[in-house]
Amino acid sequence: MTVTPALTTGPGLTAPRPQPAVSQREGPEEPRESVDIAHQITRLGSPGKTGEKSGLDLAGRLSGPVGLTAAMWASEIVDTALGNRLDGLGILPRTPQGLLGVGTAPFLHGGFSHLANNSLGMLVAGGMIAAQSPKKFRDVSLISAVASGLGYWLTAPPGAVGIGASGMVYGYIGYNMARGIFERKPLPIAMTVASLVLFAGSLPGLLPGQPGVGWQAHLFGFAAGVAAAALLPRDGK
Repeated sequence: MTVTPALTTGPGLTAPRPQPAVSQREGPEEPRESVDIAHQITRLGSPGKTGEKSGLDLAGRLSGPVGLTAAMWASEIVDTALGNRLDGLGILPRTPQGLLGVGTAPFLHGGFSHLANNSLGMLVAGGMIAAQSPKKFRDVSLISAVASGLGYWLTAPPGAVGIGASGMVYGYIGYNMARGIFERKPLPIAMTVASLVLFAGSLPGLLPGQPGVGWQAHLFGFAAGVAAAALLPRDGK
């Protein structure tokens, strides 16, 4: 999150039940196994179609992070055209109107460079969650956005307007890094290792000392992601 000065503005397949025969042909009856195999081939389709369906399913699962990223870019284009006036709708600490920024801040950024960095994190870290469970992506997104926004609102310096989706991105990172610790299965553990490799360089963003960086939102978002990994239902439960 970037800080800006305050502005004044069915199980197995089986063949269908045979119908009574109208006439009977002479000769050996066709083996039932061949009927079952032919029916299954018809139902399953060719390998090419199966792969196509898998690709469409993955694209559907990733529609969450892709859609959020597209909304962020659309908002920044409009904000730029308006002379950055929308940035005043970010989180203004400890003010009643500043609470509205908890919902709007993730879609506002301090320029296209800031937006590009958060977009990459959204697509990679968020995509790792959405590819397996769009519902988990939705839940982690909401938890991280609310926790990071309220955390910034409560602890950031007065007058420092907070904007950006980095609180959510750090929530995804925290969830991915912690998931293997709580689930202890091959895939979650692999996600934890991959996240440590990909995002270890982002962890200093959790600490104070970088001018213009809302580390409070990062820290609360990351903690919310870890909490989500511990508390959300496990796969299959």
